[in-house]
Amino acid sequence: MASEFEYFHAFRINPGKCKGHASCLRRCPTQALRLRKGRIALIEERCIDCGECLNVCPEGVFSTVCDSFEDLARFKYKVAVPSTVFYSQFGASVHPSSIRKALLKAGFDETVDTFYHCKTLGVVFRNYIRDRQGIRPFISAHCPAVVRLIQVKYPNLVENLMPLDIPREITAKEIRQTLPAKLGLKPEEIGIYYIAACPSIVVSVKQPAESGKSWFDGAFSLKNVYNAILPDVLAEEKAAAAGTEREPFFFGMGWSWMGQISQSVGAENCLSVAGLDHVMKIFDDIENSKLRHIDFLEALACMQGCVGGAFTVDNPYVARSNIMHLQQTYGQDRDVDTEEILKRYREGFYFKGLTVKPRPTQFLDTDIPTSIKRMKQKERVFAKLPQKDCGLCGAPTCEAFARDCALGEADLTDCIFFSEEAKPCV
Repeated sequence: MASEFEYFHAFRINPGKCKGHASCLRRCPTQALRLRKGRIALIEERCIDCGECLNVCPEGVFSTVCDSFEDLARFKYKVAVPSTVFYSQFGASVHPSSIRKALLKAGFDETVDTFYHCKTLGVVFRNYIRDRQGIRPFISAHCPAVVRLIQVKYPNLVENLMPLDIPREITAKEIRQTLPAKLGLKPEEIGIYYIAACPSIVVSVKQPAESGKSWFDGAFSLKNVYNAILPDVLAEEKAAAAGTEREPFFFGMGWSWMGQISQSVGAENCLSVAGLDHVMKIFDDIENSKLRHIDFLEALACMQGCVGGAFTVDNPYVARSNIMHLQQTYGQDRDVDTEEILKRYREGFYFKGLTVKPRPTQFLDTDIPTSIKRMKQKERVFAKLPQKDCGLCGAPTCEAFARDCALGEADLTDCIFFSEEAKPCV
């Protein structure tokens, strides 16, 4: 089920492994999956790369697609930008500098964290919300899966998305604009890679929905990097226990779990929500004009936020505890130059390149008469169906099946209640 536009997804479907359990079908928030002839098929434009299918599939039908360490050979100088969550996966007792040294052994020349720009963007967001009247609530664009959810399922809310960029992209932008002169290299000779906690962030680097082009050159799965450097991390910890001196390290919590963005922004009326089921309920309320009193909405696809991403290896609650411990042990308050931040804000430094637009779908054609015809056909088919949402037709709901019939991708007889076998019983 491919659309004309070629979408990048951070996973690959291995149909030979599919046994038709359909657990992914039921969990997909945008109904992007179908079961056809006993095999999973993907509706490309509806997939938001939230990672739910990777989490629930018991057969490993979905495998990760992201960059590998071999890709680093393309660059003379390589920079790793780890997610804050990355440090939490090794336990509360592992010193962050051991993780940083292990990344250098893996092939990177430098590591840069996003802590600082989480704090600067808090200032920027707060001023933007205060200065803008009208639209409410503003919705954070920090989570790419939420941005795509809006594009696919809530197109009327694209205007509510914050037009300001996010910490990881601003961090990469700073690196790209300052490091070449410092090193005497061309910008294209420096590779900047993000270590991502979920597939939607990998996609936001490879094929951004938020802007025209990412400032990153690639993205690694957190799980893959964790497995690759764990032996070196343990070796660094052992060496430190034997008396090796530690390097100074500052650790900031960043925007790693639910509530951190709202706390950083500090607007008067904020709301935080995590988990796609909960996010969609809040979006339904916004569309029904129930949350006009909220200034800022922090919406995250994964339960508990990024600590619950599909690429993480530790329990999200344990990871959150680890981050809090690391902050208490290695963190300290870092002042930011508010005047300089606001100057750059007024100059447009923190804004995204392009406006997010609704994602075109196969069902709603650019030809209005065709779209109306499909809507009417869907309504006719849906009225005939038992509306039990059993999933035996290969679609997650009767409504989704009716839509497939209107598109010509399914036939009414695919419903068990209208199948040839069922006719003698009707």
